[in-house]
Amino acid sequence: MKTVMFDPSGSTEDWLFTYQLLPAAGATWDDNTYVVLGMSPDYQVWDDYGTRSRAFPPSSAADSGTPWFQASSRDGTGIVVLTNPNIIDIAVPWNQIRQMGPGSVRVGLSLRTDIPPRRTLVLVGQLPVMDGVI
Repeated sequence: MKTVMFDPSGSTEDWLFTYQLLPAAGATWDDNTYVVLGMSPDYQVWDDYGTRSRAFPPSSAADSGTPWFQASSRDGTGIVVLTNPNIIDIAVPWNQIRQMGPGSVRVGLSLRTDIPPRRTLVLVGQLPVMDGVI
C-alpha cells in the first residue's frame, strides 16, 4: 500500500489522477479483476434553512470506513478506467468534487477479485480541495 498527499484540486474542476501499478511481466487486466475508488470529505458544511455541518466518517464507531463517494471500474461510469496492462485512470467529475466542498478529502483505491474473493488496498491519501468560483 502506498500513502500519497495529492496535489491540491479546485472544488469546481474535475479531479484527474493516473496511477501505475508495478505488475509482473506479462500481466493484464482480466474480467475477474476490478478497482474501486472511495472518497470521503473529513468535514462538510452546507446551508439549508440554517448552517449544518457533518464530520466523516458518518458513524462514531472507530471501524467505520464507509465512503461518501464510490466508483468502480465495473460500474460503467468511466470514472475509474483500467488501461492495459497496469494503468488506472481516475476522472472524478467536478459536480461530485463540488458536493464534497473545500477542505480535505480522504481517498482510497483498492484492487479486488471475485474468484477468489480478495481485496488489496493499493493507495490511500489526502486530497486538498480548494474553494473555487464557478
